[in-house]
Amino acid sequence: MTPLSDSVVAMFAAHLAESPAKTVDLDDRTNPRQPIRRQADLVFTTSRGTPIKRGSWSDIWRPAADEAGLTQGTGLHVCRHTYASALIRYGESVKTCST
Repeated sequence: MTPLSDSVVAMFAAHLAESPAKTVDLDDRTNPRQPIRRQADLVFTTSRGTPIKRGSWSDIWRPAADEAGLTQGTGLHVCRHTYASALIRYGESVKTCST
């Protein structure tokens, strides 16, 4: 079983063909006592090619959610749980989905 449908994979492929991943330098604060600077390839960025930050996320999410017909208040948390529930329904282990 693949966790992404063929249509989603096709959409990602089309997105990457039109807008290739952008390599950016990020501050990695996984360990706050020893932050490091590292490179990351981002699939989604702002229109200027910079990382999407928490403060600007709603400016991106809300128009996309409206276009998709999602009800007001549907955020990434709901999407994450919906996706995890679908994975579990179709046989993925709860442990795998919880990571």
